[in-house]
Amino acid sequence: MRKWADEVAKEIAEQKPEFAAIHVQGLLSAPDPEYLCKTVLRGIIDAPGIYRHFESSTAFFDTKVTGLGNMYLFRDASAVQQFDRFLHTGYRQMKPGHDQFVGRPEVDGFIQNTFGQQHTFRREFYALKFRRNA
Repeated sequence: MRKWADEVAKEIAEQKPEFAAIHVQGLLSAPDPEYLCKTVLRGIIDAPGIYRHFESSTAFFDTKVTGLGNMYLFRDASAVQQFDRFLHTGYRQMKPGHDQFVGRPEVDGFIQNTFGQQHTFRREFYALKFRRNA
């Protein structure tokens, strides 16, 4: 995954966009979804072409219910407002820096409430599937 993250970062850095979005799926099929998320995030944010070009980023990675992750990179944080998804109080100004929401707090705070789901068999199914095939 580190190599994949490096390639994604390189492709984005070469284009020098004002905004970039990266979507990841299949996190629940990894033996350690939390570690996979951190590897992807570090691989992209730490790339010189990314941290020099983008002033701000935010990432949401769910390792409990959906296995999906999204990362958004912004060249100019002052031009972006983000909806306050926890308090539903409107939009707040993005600040320079890199925010990452990974794992359980992300699900408990937003995704689980949105989808109305409790923890299901999905994670256990994938874990069992990959243990059988190993």
